[in-house]
Amino acid sequence: MNLIKLTMSATVIAAAMTSVGASVPADDATSSSFPPVRDIDGDGVIRVACVGDSITAGTPNCNYPALLQKCLDVLSKSDGRKYVVTNHGKGGAACRHVRENVDVNGDGVKNDYFYYDDKAYLSSLSYTPDVVIVQMGTNDALFDNWSNWLRYFDADYQTYLVKPYADKGSLVVLSTPPYACNGWHDKNVNGPVHDREVALARKLGLPIVDTNRLMFGMDEMLADGLHGNHAGYMRMAQNFYRLVFGGKLVTVNFAAKPATRITLRGRDGETFCRAAGENGVADFTFLPGDERLFDWTAECTGFKKSYGTVCISAGTTVRVEQRPGDFNLARQGRPVQCSAKVYGNRLDCKTLNDGNRLKDGYQPERWKSGDWCGVELDRECAIHSVALYWETEKFVATYKKGGYELLLRINGEWKPAARGSFAVARRPYSGDVIEDTAKFSAPVRISGVRVRFLDGGCSHMYAPKLYEMELLTDDAP
Repeated sequence: MNLIKLTMSATVIAAAMTSVGASVPADDATSSSFPPVRDIDGDGVIRVACVGDSITAGTPNCNYPALLQKCLDVLSKSDGRKYVVTNHGKGGAACRHVRENVDVNGDGVKNDYFYYDDKAYLSSLSYTPDVVIVQMGTNDALFDNWSNWLRYFDADYQTYLVKPYADKGSLVVLSTPPYACNGWHDKNVNGPVHDREVALARKLGLPIVDTNRLMFGMDEMLADGLHGNHAGYMRMAQNFYRLVFGGKLVTVNFAAKPATRITLRGRDGETFCRAAGENGVADFTFLPGDERLFDWTAECTGFKKSYGTVCISAGTTVRVEQRPGDFNLARQGRPVQCSAKVYGNRLDCKTLNDGNRLKDGYQPERWKSGDWCGVELDRECAIHSVALYWETEKFVATYKKGGYELLLRINGEWKPAARGSFAVARRPYSGDVIEDTAKFSAPVRISGVRVRFLDGGCSHMYAPKLYEMELLTDDAP
């Protein structure tokens, strides 16, 4: 295995995000100046409260407040302060305060996900945080909330998400909702809600972190087009660490063809993904002193290659050698949130995403035996591996345990893959995402793959969701 040594310079990263045909401001371009963080009660502990919805709450193993704590633990070594970060996020939370007979999250249930009588919110009022980071607004962009959000948004945001903390002397920092690309939050979150929060921060004279623009176009850092994966949440946490607390970061740049996805995987399972922009650069930021080894790969349409090991203790720019025939992909399916009952009626790999979901946006807890989802190739290819990315660790049924089976389209007919012809390996991928890789003992010529569920049941309300399928081949691209 090759060991590549990098020389890394300590820099404060000014993230100017670009996307095809569009340019957006730097992540802190709309921010007011950030006042110094004060220890209000003088006990030597800086308490940070993170208030928000499910994007703040995350999962037990993957959320930005926990990663912000990790960042501030590093800062503590240099400034001598102790930092304690608490997570007050609540799934489905919205700014709306007045309880009305509305369907907040589009699941047909009235008066649910009310934030202000929930322990997540009430616990944030039970003490005096030195810093409060408020990241709210995503759920105000949907369903019954959206029909009258302008009537309540500014007043409720100020009265219940700013004033209680400001009255205690806390430094209140607003954060725009992260960039949304899941198909049903996009237009409202990235447009009116973002603009309204920026205007509100200016009106109140509060500092604001523009997380929406920070994550603009970072689809590879969003597990489902809305919530972060590990790399996405780390990027958010590093940005708060940098802007609010004055922390420093170091960076490694990978030079590659635009849209090439670079994946770094640590020996502890921690994974970072980043796609090279139009400038041909994929940048990764790390905390000072975070010296670790990463195995890394580069992939894009028609190309995938493992390059060995990177040591991030020191270095500059890594150049990605991309030669035809290194390790080719037949086709990479677009990220999908699978509803087997919907996909069981049709097959269109170009639209296996938001347009085909159930009414509430998720698949049910149970699916009937025989339901399926999958992709169809434009041409026949000899594949040797199928990689399936499931959104939750709680989906633990494998092919061997009878949870699902693979169907292959061979000579125009769908047939179950022979059990002895391949082996499935499972490993954590990023955050709450797991990867199943089915490797065939010999290449199989196919024109499509389906996952067919054999039985139902899952302990997670919204799981499992197969959001990406990769078919790997050694054929010429």
